[in-house]
Amino acid sequence: MHKLSFSYINHVLISFRIVGGRIDHSHHFNNAHRALVDTLAFEDAVITALGMTRTDDTLMVVTSDHSHVFAFGGYPKRGNPIF
Repeated sequence: MHKLSFSYINHVLISFRIVGGRIDHSHHFNNAHRALVDTLAFEDAVITALGMTRTDDTLMVVTSDHSHVFAFGGYPKRGNPIF
């Protein structure tokens, strides 16, 4: 699920925002598979937005407010699935 936000001035669209917050939620629960699935869904949303705009008059910025890492603690055996 993505949050959508639109900004208008004089009925002209000046900004369009897609927020992929579920990626962050998945990281907080150490769910690598869900984070990856949500990242791919976010990529699809960006690709859709690219198809709805013109590159000659549109600046698209894709960014993140922070990131997470996954750590493997202890001494896991080789071959353990990361998902």
